Amino acid sequence: MTDLTLFVCNKAYNEEWLDEMKCSHPALYAVIEAIIEVIRENDGGDISQAEVFAKGQAIADYVVGNEYKIIPSNGQELRHNGKGIRHAKYAQSMSVAILWEKIEDTIYVTFDDHAPVRYHRAIHCLCDLRLGKQIFPLKPRDSRRFMEKVWAIGRRKNKGFDPHKRHYK
Repeated sequence: MTDLTLFVCNKAYNEEWLDEMKCSHPALYAVIEAIIEVIRENDGGDISQAEVFAKGQAIADYVVGNEYKIIPSNGQELRHNGKGIRHAKYAQSMSVAILWEKIEDTIYVTFDDHAPVRYHRAIHCLCDLRLGKQIFPLKPRDSRRFMEKVWAIGRRKNKGFDPHKRHYK
């Protein structure tokens, strides 16, 4: 059986985020877990929504109830510099996805979003892995700490800057 490795390419989607997802959104975490299991079973190849639904009725109900498709309509494999890298949605938002690629005997799985360029952090890290380079997680679009400051109630440390006056995220 092929090894499967979860790695961090986007600092926003790290191990702490995944643990938080497990506690705060168990249904969504079950979808993520089912997708990863199907990726392992298919040896890093294409997956189908029916295979993910076969992992449990609760997963099928959650996906159908939220009206989104796990498999993107334009296909799973990315094009151009993302050749060989596949992706699947695990949430209703179009911006977040699970990305994976089989390199030699290991399947590398990560999470990324569209901003500012579609899945550029995951593509960069997976290409570096393919070349045998060491990878480092890249900065997220907006850090979690910054977003907490934006939505914090009370006095702000940076008095001259009010993040509510600008559009973020």
